[in-house]
Amino acid sequence: MARKTLNNRAASAIVRMTGNVREHLESLLFSRYPRMEWATFFTFGVRETKEGAVITIADILAPEPGDLNPDIAIVEFREPYTIRAALSLRTSDLFIGVIHSHPEDVPVLPSPLDDDMDSYYRDYFSGFSKAPVYFSLIVGKDKNGNFSFSGRGWIDGRCYTVQELITVAPGRITRDSKSPRRITDP
Repeated sequence: MARKTLNNRAASAIVRMTGNVREHLESLLFSRYPRMEWATFFTFGVRETKEGAVITIADILAPEPGDLNPDIAIVEFREPYTIRAALSLRTSDLFIGVIHSHPEDVPVLPSPLDDDMDSYYRDYFSGFSKAPVYFSLIVGKDKNGNFSFSGRGWIDGRCYTVQELITVAPGRITRDSKSPRRITDP
């Protein structure tokens, strides 16, 4: 069972993306559904406000064949993919984050393995970016196809929880929201 790992003093964050990015993400992340996870790195910009943070996904750094281990049910990033993502930051003002799926009907709360992954990538990518900024999202669906998510991040050491995903497509805005509960450490 997933551990509840976000701290109750975290500020709120909103994640924005275009309809094309959302479509690409869902196609990729749910490609091994319903029993297996999949993942990708993404690039994003960030803006802090009085109310929290706004994260805008700029692009997906989709895995190429061999970047993730396809032989296991969970996500395993391989080193060349991680290095390629990190090096992309050298010529960018953006940041790198991780988004992955949990299997159908598995809560989208971070597991102990997710905690380890986020701790590692939070430190690793900050060595390549202009500031220590990192966000991680988890998505899932239930048997009826209902979408759910969770997310967390850090900006200069300050914790955030993602409370809303906003998708902007021509003539349409979709909002996926969480109830404003906080996830607390055990």
